[in-house]
Amino acid sequence: MRLFVITGTCGAGKSTIRDVLPEMLDPERFACVDSDEVGLNWWDYAGTDRESRYGADTLTEAFRKAGGRNLVFVTCMVD
Repeated sequence: MRLFVITGTCGAGKSTIRDVLPEMLDPERFACVDSDEVGLNWWDYAGTDRESRYGADTLTEAFRKAGGRNLVFVTCMVD
């Protein structure tokens, strides 16, 4: 399994690219997951003793959603 990361500032077009990639990549081999899709919210971590875990937890959930396929992860996380 490989990890590909698409990142950038808000409004740069990351989600637009994520929407087009499934048409270009074999869905049997690649999963395109946006950090917004993983179901974790930064504000549930901010100011807690697990704040530093947010990035790792988000990526772990994205890998779970990928189900063993190569992961194209779209995020504006800076962790």
